[in-house]
Amino acid sequence: MLEMRTDLLAGVIGVTGEDADRTVCACFAVGLKNLHRSIIERRLTSVVEIGAALRAGTNCGSCVPELNAILAATRSDAGIVCVEQPLQSESGPPLRSDPTS
Repeated sequence: MLEMRTDLLAGVIGVTGEDADRTVCACFAVGLKNLHRSIIERRLTSVVEIGAALRAGTNCGSCVPELNAILAATRSDAGIVCVEQPLQSESGPPLRSDPTS
């Protein structure tokens, strides 16, 4: 019973084997597999783009360093360059991932 409660609190109740996923952004329940898939399929190149696509990192921000690491590792594995940056600049609005737009 205790194991079921722990699984429920961890967000993995009823999920076994290949479907099991580690939560990266607890605020919006964004898992590692979803992040990997979205980074590759949507060609996301920054934490700002991850936030826009999945909302991950847009609330408390505690997952932003991990999002940067996951982004870099996933893009590196796929051979695509990424831009590491905080979700928001210290002085105001969210940073843009493409300085030309």
